[in-house]
Amino acid sequence: MRNDRPPKRRPLLFLAALLLCAPWMTGCQSTAPIDYEGVTRGGSSFYLLGLWNFFSQGLGDVSDGLRAEGYHGQWLPGPEWPALCSRIEDLEAKGELRRPLVLSGHSLGADKALLLAAALEKKGIEVDYVLLLDPTNPRTVPANVKRCHNIYLSHSLTDWFPAFRGIAVRAVSPETELVNYDVRYSSDVALSTGDFDHFDIEADPEVQQLMIDLVRAEFDGVADVAAVFPPRLPEDDDAQGQGE
Repeated sequence: MRNDRPPKRRPLLFLAALLLCAPWMTGCQSTAPIDYEGVTRGGSSFYLLGLWNFFSQGLGDVSDGLRAEGYHGQWLPGPEWPALCSRIEDLEAKGELRRPLVLSGHSLGADKALLLAAALEKKGIEVDYVLLLDPTNPRTVPANVKRCHNIYLSHSLTDWFPAFRGIAVRAVSPETELVNYDVRYSSDVALSTGDFDHFDIEADPEVQQLMIDLVRAEFDGVADVAAVFPPRLPEDDDAQGQGE
């Protein structure tokens, strides 16, 4: 059964002001250098921010939460993905890249995480795990990705518009473990009825904790990382389910 949410009303002038101010309000890290200071376990995880970085600041909480447990986490502006690609390639060539390699992002940052994975594929570099959050206009998951989990919030009436939305993704290779997890159908009420939308889903504590738990499971070598997801309720659209 579908869990309906009350629509959020955001004043357009307020939203426009945030968009104009966003480039000066970010505190995300740059890609130089890849920082393993204080990392005592696990691999490498990178979190790409979305439009002008403002609406994805909650990814910093995910990164910081992993750091607090001794894992690596680094968040950075989405447009810096080509520079990050070069740094990953350099560390991989030197044998200094911590594995597993995790790429993540929110909104346009999720789209760019897939672009980064595709660029790494051209360099012969495998990506262990891609964790997407509400991608807006994603490409297919490239074949060099072992596992891709996509957390998103569907909006059946407006998902036709290729912006400010979250949608399911598809994979090139059947060998890629793909899970599309629509929080609207989650059995966890805090997720299915949470007070968030595309602009602030990454700032929701329940969503942040789910992302941390998934990355931790990947880092710790848990065989069935997808088991971290709460069970799902029956869906109206099969295309939103696992493996699609």
